[in-house]
Amino acid sequence: MLQRAIYVSDAVNGAGSDLQSLAEILGVSDANNRRDRLTGVLLHHDGRFLQAVEGGRVDLDRLIRKLKSDRRHANLRFLDDGPAPHRRHGDAPMRLLSMTTEGYALLNGGNLGSIGLETAEALLTKLDRLDAAA
Repeated sequence: MLQRAIYVSDAVNGAGSDLQSLAEILGVSDANNRRDRLTGVLLHHDGRFLQAVEGGRVDLDRLIRKLKSDRRHANLRFLDDGPAPHRRHGDAPMRLLSMTTEGYALLNGGNLGSIGLETAEALLTKLDRLDAAA
């Protein structure tokens, strides 16, 4: 059964602050997610991460344990962690999404730290579609 976890966290220790650190995160995530048959998308914006990851329960639980002890995150908050009817973001092990004007509109003046599940899903879906169309 397919499972999905969506979380937001504060990026710490320079995580995601430049292209090199983002490339390192994506490289490790891609390799680990391929091994564990996980797929997902990652957004880094204003010092925070928003990520959706999908896969089997055992593999997702292993990732969640790693995330909770990862020193690149603080204030890890799960917005969703449960069954999913299908993969929402394709079959790539990990893709980086970029904030757009449409994304800012969905945040409506807020930030990722105060985002709820409905807005997070809408934001990731919108940015994913825009990325695929580019």
